[in-house]
Amino acid sequence: MQTQAEKVAALKQWCENNYSNGADTMVECWETKEYEELLQRCNNDYATALEVLQRLASVYRDQQADAEYHRSQA
Repeated sequence: MQTQAEKVAALKQWCENNYSNGADTMVECWETKEYEELLQRCNNDYATALEVLQRLASVYRDQQADAEYHRSQA
């Protein structure tokens, strides 16, 4: 069983590995406490917390793509 610190480290690593796929916001802006709070809100379940991060990264990636499209049309 993973400790909370190990889960936080794994979530951070996932974000670093997916930096250019929308997770850059988490890498650049989130502190350890944000990852800890996410885990707490997910009942300390790593899989649920990872799913939340994946959804957030997807939204950020879509927003970045939209912004890039509008810049290219300007």
